Amino acid sequence: MLFRSRFLDEMRYDCKHDPNIVADWQSAIASAAQHEKPIMTQALADDINKADLGFVVVMNDRLLHESTRTFEARLGKVVTPEENATMYLQSQTYLQRSAASRRRAVPSTFDPTDKWPACAEVITRGHNQGVCGSCWAFGSLSALDSRLCIASDGVFQGQLSRGYTASCGSSNGCAGGLSRITYNLAAGTGIPTGGNGGCSPYFAHGEGTDHFEQSMPSPPCPDQCHNEGGYARSLSEDRFVLPSIGAFQEIWPTNADGNGDAKVSMLNHGPVPFGIYANQALMGYDSGIFSSGCGGNPNHEVVAIGWGDGYFRSEERRVGKECRS
Repeated sequence: MLFRSRFLDEMRYDCKHDPNIVADWQSAIASAAQHEKPIMTQALADDINKADLGFVVVMNDRLLHESTRTFEARLGKVVTPEENATMYLQSQTYLQRSAASRRRAVPSTFDPTDKWPACAEVITRGHNQGVCGSCWAFGSLSALDSRLCIASDGVFQGQLSRGYTASCGSSNGCAGGLSRITYNLAAGTGIPTGGNGGCSPYFAHGEGTDHFEQSMPSPPCPDQCHNEGGYARSLSEDRFVLPSIGAFQEIWPTNADGNGDAKVSMLNHGPVPFGIYANQALMGYDSGIFSSGCGGNPNHEVVAIGWGDGYFRSEERRVGKECRS
């Protein structure tokens, strides 16, 4: 019934806005059927679990409202072919430069909440980006929030603004991006606080906890704080400017040395963002080591907070094969 309702809503929209709807009728029906089909069903969950892939997916009530359209709208790790080629060459140069000398012993498992208990809440804090391809801002800022907390010995407990970053780091942050956009913004003009109590709350109702009925572009870059409850500082006073973060290193594709460098960085300074290939199984992930997200075409940015035997821990998920990009 929910699929039918979504399908009819899209067709009504097409009928209202497409002046050539009679000629386009068949293609409009086909597109609406593809856009609004459910991203997960009980039958698909059963088939995935029967394959015994090392992780379990479940069909829950939240997924009843998720369509292919809303799922694809969240996949915001976007790289042009030119950027891919440049990143590949830079990564190969970096990985080949004194690779053996960089190899350092790290523990087989690492839980950052044990090492930095004062920052456990910040490190494990969950977020919802809504139907907006701003995962690049969420993944990178989750890492940055944690690192600010760690560097301040637990004093910083807030969060930097995902909405400001999506609006000001890119012409349309909902159309996708990369973590580098976040870090260049932080190193340049800076990023204010976000969340419900910050200077610049996320534009999707608070911090993005409510589901969008339609995908949307990011709003214009704000020039002042806009918290409905009021805010004590001006936007310029509230910005965190972090010049040293401009020396970040992107790695794609990675290898054992790249994964080792990531672990050393996480061990010393805190979480790092990384890309995975998000598919239908990820939406239903419940437990186990998610092994379907590794590959050469990452489309979704998340954050690694720790690791175990053969996997990185990404908030509530375990992503297998130590994939990182």
